[in-house]
Amino acid sequence: MNTDQGETPTHSVSRRLVLEYLIHHCYGDTATALLKDIAQVDSADHEIGLSKREMLDENGNTANGGQDGAALSAPVAQELNNRMDVDMESLVPPVASTNGHGMPVYADPNGNIVRDCDKDGVPPALQVQWNTLESRRQIVNAILSGSIPQAIDLINKHFPQLINTDPNSPSTTASSIFIAFKLNCQQFIETVRTGNFIEALSFASFAQANLGRLKSLDPDYDEHMEIFQDVTALIAYPNPEKSPIAHYLGQHFRETVANEVNSGILALCGSSTEAELTRMVKQVTVVHDMLDGEAEKKAPKAPKQPKWDLAQLLYGGEPETISV
Repeated sequence: MNTDQGETPTHSVSRRLVLEYLIHHCYGDTATALLKDIAQVDSADHEIGLSKREMLDENGNTANGGQDGAALSAPVAQELNNRMDVDMESLVPPVASTNGHGMPVYADPNGNIVRDCDKDGVPPALQVQWNTLESRRQIVNAILSGSIPQAIDLINKHFPQLINTDPNSPSTTASSIFIAFKLNCQQFIETVRTGNFIEALSFASFAQANLGRLKSLDPDYDEHMEIFQDVTALIAYPNPEKSPIAHYLGQHFRETVANEVNSGILALCGSSTEAELTRMVKQVTVVHDMLDGEAEKKAPKAPKQPKWDLAQLLYGGEPETISV
């Protein structure tokens, strides 16, 4: 993020963080709508920027004497810039102008044109995620609906290396073994869900044999076998939905597998496995918890503050403090 003296963050940074999150999680329609909004706002911001530059005095200050919002001191700004884990300059390149489609043309920090975006107006740093969005969306939706064979067919069509388990292939990695293993577990769960226990047993035997075949290539083999044994235990219960391990049958477990597959695809394509917005929320949570811990050490008898929770803040209001 650019934090040079005299420059303040703009709404375009927030919009592009949201855009990256939407594209990362395959919300194509919403991302398309946001892209149109970003193009319109960036075009207006560009015009305003040209007007403001015409008002600069001979020292490069604005006509209002440089009082154009509070600025960080240079040392503080530099320290913050050095500590930022999110590379905002690559995620949100500055807008230089708009192209013939009314979409923004991006420039590097020195003002040099990076390249003209395509007609969708996607920032260059998000092109890979955008180009794979539709195929990722189809795979994710198949998993969320429990159609694991369909998801596997789509993966083999678009990203075959993702689930390669051939011991003699250089494309077989710990990651591909893990993704294939999770999909096998989910297929077993979906078979149990239908009540076809004979088919489930047959598939469990196949999956276990396949996992054993890759033991020498799987650094997490013991952990995977433990999970596999937990999952296959579903078949031992007459009513799996009411068993102690019924959580494997929940939609949340499907979502977990879908997210792991989506992240695996993005990693395969050389993109980040985690949305920048998600990473920033995690950073805020860690910092907030650390500050709370320091405050508790200094005043152990003070009212205990509740653990910070983004969902609670957004949807449930401020939680009450807890007296000790």
